[in-house]
Amino acid sequence: MDAGDLIVGNSDNVLIVPRGEIDAVLPGLERTAQKEKGLEAEIATGQTCMTLVYKALA
Repeated sequence: MDAGDLIVGNSDNVLIVPRGEIDAVLPGLERTAQKEKGLEAEIATGQTCMTLVYKALA
């Protein structure tokens, strides 16, 4: 890890992105965050995790 590296984490994982790769990785991180927000919203309405898995696989 070096100064300027990006550290991203949640209760499950930690990711260290080297400074020179941040621009390439950031769009994917943003898409993942949006997908997770959508899943959290669906779970809040009563969807089960398995229903969401089946939906994702369809």
